[in-house]
Amino acid sequence: MGRIRIRNEYKSSNTSDTQGILDEFLRGGPVVRIPVAADADLDTEEQAYLAVYAAIRRAAKNDPVKMLRVLSRIYSYGVQSWNRQNNTVNVSIADISSRQVSQRADTFAYLNQEQGLSWVKYCENREEAIEAMTGGILATRKEITILMPYDGKTMPEYEDFQEAAYETHKPGRVNDGAYLRSHSKSGGRVTRFLCLGIYVLHYTIEYRTTHEQEQMLMAAVDEEIHRMGLDRPDAAGCDKIAKVYQYIAREVEYDYDYKRYTAYHAMIEHKAVCMGCALLFLLFMRKLNVPAEYITGLALPSEGRHAWNIVKLGRHWYNVDTTWERFCAGKRITITERKYYLKAEKDFKNHVREAPFLTQEFTAAHPMAKKSL
Repeated sequence: MGRIRIRNEYKSSNTSDTQGILDEFLRGGPVVRIPVAADADLDTEEQAYLAVYAAIRRAAKNDPVKMLRVLSRIYSYGVQSWNRQNNTVNVSIADISSRQVSQRADTFAYLNQEQGLSWVKYCENREEAIEAMTGGILATRKEITILMPYDGKTMPEYEDFQEAAYETHKPGRVNDGAYLRSHSKSGGRVTRFLCLGIYVLHYTIEYRTTHEQEQMLMAAVDEEIHRMGLDRPDAAGCDKIAKVYQYIAREVEYDYDYKRYTAYHAMIEHKAVCMGCALLFLLFMRKLNVPAEYITGLALPSEGRHAWNIVKLGRHWYNVDTTWERFCAGKRITITERKYYLKAEKDFKNHVREAPFLTQEFTAAHPMAKKSL
């Protein structure tokens, strides 16, 4: 262990002075005196720890970025003593020069770099964490850090909130949930650790498109919707689905170089793999307030990975596949020649869904039509 710089103890007794607590941690020193809630029980060491966790949670909620700076500098700590008369707990800090802390400092070096790179949020629960992750991805932040409370008893679940964000759609928002896969790459690097009663999940995200490209895409989709006359109040759902389906099948070539995966590539460059076509269809439907889903699975007989959509018309859902329509008809597709449009399962051969789209919960929420249209 390296030498620890000695400082005076932090002597504030104001339980709302969370900034002072964090500042004292950042200054270093072997002991930090933490003011805790006036009604905190301080009869045992366990109660002292719980009181400290509560005070730290207040600090994290008020200033998550500064809280993360503190957590990136501390590896080990312990309750040294506590005082019931003035409601304070002395916390000893050690190992501030350890190899583990050095690694954390490297992980969070972005905190000292340009603004706009980081996204640090304190979240009380899973729903807030997913919303924070969604916001960070939509803002194209390369470093996303989520701080969550640890109550000293129950560890938060080790959940991949990036993947959870891909599966969570908020009604009224067009570019979240499955659409996020068009914008960002899954499987980014994740760093997890627990310190001072705060559970830290840090994600390093790679993106397929830039924020500017996403803005260009949204404007182009809006323009095409207007050109097709689908923004009129009297536009019917069946017309919206038909025109968008025909537009994508006609205008988007398949990318045999396998470099274009996004709705941006499909819309702006008119070339993409099945993922880009299906995500562009999803984006159009959301903007037009037509219920739709992005589906992944296998294409038979090759058993290669494939993506398509289901869309709701009336009370039931139907399969659509703009990519395979293009293969069959090319730019000659007409209203009467569509082979993969509004199909029931029995008529939608050679498509096998992945497990998440076969669950009882998903199938109950998306009852498929018995007959094709």
